[in-house]
Amino acid sequence: MICRKDNVELSDEHIIPDAIGGVMHSYQVCKKCNSMLGQEIDPLLTNHKLIELIRFSKRIKGKTGKIPNPLGGNLKGEDDAKYLVLDNDGKLNPCLIPDVSVDVSKGQVKLVLDARDKPKAQSMLDKICDRNGWQKHQLTEQELEIKTAPMPKFSIPMAIDLQQFKLPLLKIAYEFCVETISGYIDDPQAIKISSIIYNKNFDEMKKMVMVGDGFTNQFGKVFDQFIDNQNGNRHVIIIMNIDNSLYCSVSVFNALSIVFKMSNVAYMIEGGGIIAINDILKHVVEKMSLEDFVASRLSYIKTEILLHGDNRCDVSLFFANNNGTIVCNAKGYVVGYLHDLLSTIPQIDIREDYENQNYFVTTYDINASWYLRRCSDSRLVKIYQIRNISEIHSK
Repeated sequence: MICRKDNVELSDEHIIPDAIGGVMHSYQVCKKCNSMLGQEIDPLLTNHKLIELIRFSKRIKGKTGKIPNPLGGNLKGEDDAKYLVLDNDGKLNPCLIPDVSVDVSKGQVKLVLDARDKPKAQSMLDKICDRNGWQKHQLTEQELEIKTAPMPKFSIPMAIDLQQFKLPLLKIAYEFCVETISGYIDDPQAIKISSIIYNKNFDEMKKMVMVGDGFTNQFGKVFDQFIDNQNGNRHVIIIMNIDNSLYCSVSVFNALSIVFKMSNVAYMIEGGGIIAINDILKHVVEKMSLEDFVASRLSYIKTEILLHGDNRCDVSLFFANNNGTIVCNAKGYVVGYLHDLLSTIPQIDIREDYENQNYFVTTYDINASWYLRRCSDSRLVKIYQIRNISEIHSK
């Protein structure tokens, strides 16, 4: 799906790089392209400074088996001394780097060492003496200064890429669409995107329709009630029909995120879509339609009935049996069950909305002559509106 060549050896490609916990696979990438992606494109994402910091904090190892070190090198503290911040196990453990001053003309030595390096002081002096042809002697107080490394503040110069990381995000979006949507691989825009990826053409990538700057989760705002966007232990991919075109949102750790226009063809019904949530802790992918996804985040609470004069009451106040609430006509004859009849209401008379960010309400305007029989006095009551209320559980 990258080079589009025939008769090539296919290999196992991670749609989201395994270096950041990706577990979705594709077998439509040839071995040569897979190697190229792993060496030239994926590192633009996995080695991005923001992602390195996240991988370091979550202890996520790369293909080499090592955790990235975003605080590598010798850093200068507020006291102007130089420190090595991480130990060999990648843990925060500031250690003063030895400062050795030698004045050959005067035969003077000054050692400034971390307290943990004090046992090495004499051997360091012996080496200096051997190197300069001096007579060995015991360290004096004037020659040695011991410091206990504090937990200082550091100023770290850091270059943050604002553009190139979008190419591996585009690769993720493209491979996911190819794997998910039948026929998408032959879409004119898909062919163009595969060329952009194969040739690492950043200029052509910038010409694509993109929503967001790469650091703001645009789709996160739309699905905020259903997705816990503060959970940084996962990656989320969403494809949707927006204005009869195909769009794909890719969010990595909720830190880097962008929406790409993938095609001028929708490939799915208006408002339809597919979501995949890659959990890096459980090493699983939850992939489903947006309709099923929303339904999985809702738990039914109650049904409200709107009577004449905006008088609301609970559906439990009316006659029902094991099959549901009984609906009658004006003469009291049974016409069906409420649940079944709701499916016959025209879409124009149905509204879906959020209430207090915690509840999802589906409202049905009833234009037919539907009556419910009240349990308390058996009177028929005409209904004008029905509200099904569900509680939202973001995950």
